[in-house]
Amino acid sequence: YIAEMINPYTFKEENGKVNVSELSSPILPWERQGWYVNEAPAVLYNGDDVFIVYSASGYSSGSYCMGMLTLKGDDVMKKYSWEKSLLPVVYHQPDREIYNLGHCSFLYNGEEIYMVYHANRTKNFSESPRLSYVEKVEFKNGRPVF
Repeated sequence: YIAEMINPYTFKEENGKVNVSELSSPILPWERQGWYVNEAPAVLYNGDDVFIVYSASGYSSGSYCMGMLTLKGDDVMKKYSWEKSLLPVVYHQPDREIYNLGHCSFLYNGEEIYMVYHANRTKNFSESPRLSYVEKVEFKNGRPVF
């Protein structure tokens, strides 16, 4: 969901109501493993391009991952202005023992951008604690590569 704000801690109200718009819901099979989830959105900027990366599926499902919305229209408040990734953009990496990736944030250091997220060392959530990871974000043809 998205809502216009007048400052970092106050929603804009019209006639005593906050205008809230749904941008994404868990409609794809990979967003519905364990639970139907789209949560923890994080905004990523690359020049004039805007992306929202979000967590999908149940965190303990073994299929927790991240999807992405790409702004294609002019009105960030409207669902039709966003294009949803048909596949997860960040998901488990067995060769690195990284599973159940989710809840990211982005750090900007000059021209460099880093993604911070949590994940487990095993697919079975109860076998390992969540750990924090930091990875550099690269771009190819204007799109982030994680």
